[in-house]
Amino acid sequence: MLPPVFEVMVRAFGMVIGSRVKAPHAPDYGCVVELNPSTNQMVRILQDPKGEYIAHLYGVTAHKGKLYFGSLVTDYIGVYDLN
Repeated sequence: MLPPVFEVMVRAFGMVIGSRVKAPHAPDYGCVVELNPSTNQMVRILQDPKGEYIAHLYGVTAHKGKLYFGSLVTDYIGVYDLN
């Protein structure tokens, strides 16, 4: 166990270093995998590798032949026509 003075110094040092060191930024990437529920096989994969159209997906809804995507970082809903 460290003496209280050293403990305070270590914590202060950690706070100074922590504010200068940033966590790596997660790359913008969009990907949806369609699975067949009866066989657990992949049917198709839709990708946006650069996140240009939609990235950081949190929800996908299928309705009348279209997929609707919700994202954590965009202010719009993505739409993909399945036909």
